Amino acid sequence: MILIKKLSLSDLPAYKTLRLEALVSHPEAFLSSFEEENVLSLEAWEEKFKTNHYFGVFTPENKLVGIAGFFIEKNFKSTHRGVLFSVYVQPEYRGLGLAKKLVEAVLDFAKSQVEQVHLTVTVGNDGAKKIYESLGFELYGVDPMAIKIKDQYFDENLMVLRF
Repeated sequence: MILIKKLSLSDLPAYKTLRLEALVSHPEAFLSSFEEENVLSLEAWEEKFKTNHYFGVFTPENKLVGIAGFFIEKNFKSTHRGVLFSVYVQPEYRGLGLAKKLVEAVLDFAKSQVEQVHLTVTVGNDGAKKIYESLGFELYGVDPMAIKIKDQYFDENLMVLRF
């Protein structure tokens, strides 16, 4: 049975491994890079777990195969807003509805915390965009040239879900 849960500090080693895999396999999908995160200290990774909320998908064998992050805006005037970020499911587990279930778990948590959730998704990542739209996210803009990898630029769709 697949388990989706909020991650704890004990899940950090598995999370770090999967996060670095995501950064290598899909660098265009994330603002962070493998080079930046691979050199972070254990304390820096632990700080991420203290300041953000992470969720994961586990197989019946307790293998972490999907991750997603969520944080609440810190500025007083924007604490009604949350951000969904860094959703990733390993390729061999895609097409099973796990990403959607993972995002649903984050949104269930977010509903008690914020009034709306924002996200960005790289233009061309139609599978992810379709999942977000199916959950009620709406496109409200495009951030041109949001990501640059060497000499290639990637635009990002800006999406929001209001509760």
